[in-house]
Amino acid sequence: MQSQLKQFMNIWGGFNAVYERIASHLGITDAELYVYQALEAHQFSATNGQLVSYTGFSKQTISAIVHRLMNSGFVELHQDSKDGRKKIICLTQAGQKKIDGCLKQVHEQELRAMNAIGLRKMKQLNACMTELLHAMQDAEV
Repeated sequence: MQSQLKQFMNIWGGFNAVYERIASHLGITDAELYVYQALEAHQFSATNGQLVSYTGFSKQTISAIVHRLMNSGFVELHQDSKDGRKKIICLTQAGQKKIDGCLKQVHEQELRAMNAIGLRKMKQLNACMTELLHAMQDAEV
């Protein structure tokens, strides 16, 4: 079982390396790419907490990335109308254009890879990964 876990972790590292290379090719950091994906998952506006939850990054890391994106003119902060203590991170037009361009390339590469292995295997992979995630969450101390 231990060798299977090591193999899984090596494969996981390989996926991370692929996304790091994609981000580098796009001229962004892999952390920025993950934040772009988190924003996409939240319809392009999210709180710091939502980005932390989605990416697994610390609050400090998310704040640093958000400030870089703000300084680049890609995002701006708006007061949350439901909870005045929270700020919503929203894309500017320039940010939407940047993120759309980046994520389009990422999704095209992902789709090519998924098409190469087929829908049946993708469904099996998703089912196995979901089961493993739940087992890992249940095993947390």
